[in-house]
Amino acid sequence: QLSARWSTLSADARWKLKVSIASSVVKKTLKDYGSAVRAFLGWCDRNNIPPAQRLPIPETVLLRYLADNLEDIRASTYTTRRSALALWHSIHGYDFSVDSIISKRIGRAARLLQPEAVPSRPPVRLDDLYVIRNALPIERDRASAAIWACLSFAFFALARLGELTVDVLSAPRDPRDRSSRCHWSLRSREGSVAPTAILRLPTEKVQGPNGVDLIAAEQRTSPSICPVAAVRWHLHVNSEVPPDAGAFAFIDKDGLVHELRTQFCVDTANAALTAARRAPITAHCLRIGGTTFYMAAGISEADIRRHGRWKSDAMLVYLRRLYVAAGRAFADVDPTHG
Repeated sequence: QLSARWSTLSADARWKLKVSIASSVVKKTLKDYGSAVRAFLGWCDRNNIPPAQRLPIPETVLLRYLADNLEDIRASTYTTRRSALALWHSIHGYDFSVDSIISKRIGRAARLLQPEAVPSRPPVRLDDLYVIRNALPIERDRASAAIWACLSFAFFALARLGELTVDVLSAPRDPRDRSSRCHWSLRSREGSVAPTAILRLPTEKVQGPNGVDLIAAEQRTSPSICPVAAVRWHLHVNSEVPPDAGAFAFIDKDGLVHELRTQFCVDTANAALTAARRAPITAHCLRIGGTTFYMAAGISEADIRRHGRWKSDAMLVYLRRLYVAAGRAFADVDPTHG
């Protein structure tokens, strides 16, 4: 139904306004919000909520929905649901009316009642990288060269794997959202500045459409897992990949260009780790691994935050407590005190 405040606007003006409001969040968040709105509409169907009370949502219906099954969802799910419905109302020109105090109390209840916490994702360690590197025949297989370059670059550049790969091959690629082969630049040593591999990301989760440079520096102390060397080799053996293809697209054995899928990348890494009897990883473990590696090496957290584009200190504090500080403080304790 049409909101009263927008009833005087032309259809074209309303559409442009809706697109503008929807563009206030990045596409990944908008996709998640869309799923949350569909979850609400499904709840309405199951609970016989009449269409007139689905948009705008009366406060009583909204509070009932937010409080429903609170013990079965995570606090982050509650936050996403509330934010999604708020944006949905804004897009269609309606006020999102809910008592802020009650909403905050439900949010706190969600944190206290949430299911058992998901086990923390362990960081990728240097030993894991060595295992993966030694298992991949990058000298004779161009897909392996792309996978290794992607993993090494993600670790040392503190990049999200999703920024470097595609989820599904059938999904259309928007060149404004994902890095392409033409966005690479390799810089040689300049005075005291080490060689670097730089990948321009046209748009970014925090920076938005301004984009950002993902940077990995040469690791002379660990030459076999150096990200600059890995990227150079990938670009060399996959030189036939067109410039508008993905940054880690590769040529298969039949001479065809393939985008590097996130799951293919992770599965290949886990096959190597499983063969070496090491724990499997998830995509985010690379970013966590690189962060804890730099922390343990004594690099300032201000530099790490800038390098990893962390929005706040919360994740750095968490990782320091979980993987770095505890290891330093409680390791090699003198047994005579027992």
